[in-house]
Amino acid sequence: MKTPYEVFSGFVMPRLRVLVAHKLSSRGASQHKIARLLGVSQAAVNRYLSQDPRSIYRELVSRGFASREIEAVVEALVNHLAGGDRESYVRLLISVFNKWLIEGLICEVHESLEHVPKGCKICVEFKALGVGDPVLNDLNKALEMLRASPNVAQLVPEVMMNIAECRPGARSLADVAAFPGRVVRVGKTITNVAPPAYGVSRHLASIILRIHREAPNLRAIANIRLDDRVLEILEELGIQYVEAKGAVDEEDLALLAVRSEANAVAYKGGPGLEPVTYLISTDAPSLAELIIRVAERYAGRRHD
Repeated sequence: MKTPYEVFSGFVMPRLRVLVAHKLSSRGASQHKIARLLGVSQAAVNRYLSQDPRSIYRELVSRGFASREIEAVVEALVNHLAGGDRESYVRLLISVFNKWLIEGLICEVHESLEHVPKGCKICVEFKALGVGDPVLNDLNKALEMLRASPNVAQLVPEVMMNIAECRPGARSLADVAAFPGRVVRVGKTITNVAPPAYGVSRHLASIILRIHREAPNLRAIANIRLDDRVLEILEELGIQYVEAKGAVDEEDLALLAVRSEANAVAYKGGPGLEPVTYLISTDAPSLAELIIRVAERYAGRRHD
């Protein structure tokens, strides 16, 4: 009997490569570049591009995978590869595999390919992993809250959204958890590409880690879109913010927030950098509450 890892590498991964190759090609990447990014031969890329991505999507959906989730995963994988971040690409694949494993999706594919012993619960047992971790629980709760809101998707910036929370007394990036591949907008809703994990989203993790050292009560950070309406709403809600622009690093952003005693940083952007709003709070669920309040007013203002 094959293991779940063999099922993923033999069935799921080849199909993801086809979709990633098509997405990279649509962005103007040559077959040579795609081969280099994926670590395969150019002949393999040629085979990938000769396949119809729509049929790949249909096949995966027929096996129980959600079309929107596949789209989000592919988009995130492509962004990592295009940005030259192979480490995040691998991290994301591992996180996605674990998510699909504990959700039973790999099991469904496994059962369709070969006989699996009746009553097999090996993969289901992985659901217990991380249940007792308060930071991961906070992030999962925050995501559920955001998903339940019909208005949050409009606040997702082009660089996508993420939420990070650190352990009390955090000292390194390994003490900060976030969502690998970020939280993305799919239609009128949002979805996470993978479950929360430690050691991901170095940008947000670096900011909140530095803030937490100066203000131990603050442990969570998220990024949302920035425009005049968002700033007006922050003022209405009594949320103090400070502005930044140009070439500033995580240390600068963190110290700017701490020294200004602000719970938001309005980064106005720079060359090739999208403007975003960083929101800071005590934990991920309280941060989600704030995002939902902003989103509700933002939606109302759109209809005024």
